[in-house]
Amino acid sequence: MKKLLVFSLLTGLVGAEPATLGAGQNPCLYCDRSGRLWVAYEKAGDIWLRSSQDNGQSWTAEAAVCVTPAPSQRPSLVVDGNNVPAILWLEDGQVVFAHLGEAPLTLSRGKSSDPDLALAKDDSLHAVWIDQASQSPDVFYGYSSNGGKSWVQAVNLSHTPGTSSHPTLSVDGDRLVHVAWLDTSSGAQRPDVFAVHGSQDTWTPARNVSNTAGRSQGPDILATLNNRVYLAWMDNSRTSSVWDIYFARSQDSGAFSPPIFFDTPAESTDPSLAADGSDRLGVAWVDTSHNANRPDIFFVQSGDSGATFTQPLNMSQTPGISRVPSMVCNQDQFVVVWEEQEGNQHLLKLARQPFSRKPRQPVGSGKY
Repeated sequence: MKKLLVFSLLTGLVGAEPATLGAGQNPCLYCDRSGRLWVAYEKAGDIWLRSSQDNGQSWTAEAAVCVTPAPSQRPSLVVDGNNVPAILWLEDGQVVFAHLGEAPLTLSRGKSSDPDLALAKDDSLHAVWIDQASQSPDVFYGYSSNGGKSWVQAVNLSHTPGTSSHPTLSVDGDRLVHVAWLDTSSGAQRPDVFAVHGSQDTWTPARNVSNTAGRSQGPDILATLNNRVYLAWMDNSRTSSVWDIYFARSQDSGAFSPPIFFDTPAESTDPSLAADGSDRLGVAWVDTSHNANRPDIFFVQSGDSGATFTQPLNMSQTPGISRVPSMVCNQDQFVVVWEEQEGNQHLLKLARQPFSRKPRQPVGSGKY
């Protein structure tokens, strides 16, 4: 059995009260190379965009990315070296790409889901999504080397006998593309997180990264400019009725470390990763430990590339229902934006956490 490192829960409010940005759902936060923050989100069935030049203290008026009769969902955002935002989203079952103010371009060939977009240091664009055309949906990948004006024909990355879903991708400093997704090849009742890395038409075989005894869900992958790769997901291996956040890392673009998990008393779901390009790393997720009906955003950070972490902290402690965190590093802080449901309203909230100077060692261990 694999050995897992466990972290105990530290309660208490973190930092100032979260700021409210306005109405919105499913936010995607991005920090460009100048330190400007951008957030894309859904509102009233369309995709909108705002930005901040003071680390989230104030924001521009929202700009419409698309306003169409068909519902638009799940925006994924990057901003290139010229500070031009590019957005990928799902519209009427198809994957659509556009720069702000330009006509959208459809990338998928048929019914699709779960789009995700990444940017390399040379400003090439990389996208993944699930193609639903076959009986066994697979992960498709496309890229553009000219700023999104044209895209190569998408290729099938997964080719597994199971059902693939929830793809996530990131690009490291050597422009290797790292892709992870959820896959049922080990059995429909026990999905695992699979991963590949490569570029253009050359890819490693798909490998089972989580390979846990229970169910894996909701992966998020992050590759840094110094070629470290981090992977987080939710998993119920420790207790079948409760989800934990699991974490693994790779420092050689190859095998991942055995997973650790962040131990809180209740449900932990929907992880989000952020790193500063050196050794600083953060993991945020949704957690019901303080209120089963009103989950909060919890957070840990590491100063040594994921070898040790601080204890879990509650970043939000809001009265509503917190979900869908999206996180970046900026100005020696972790900045998190999430969706907050307060009655019938869906709002975007923001909180910050400074870099910790003294990460703690794990406080215990456990097995499954």
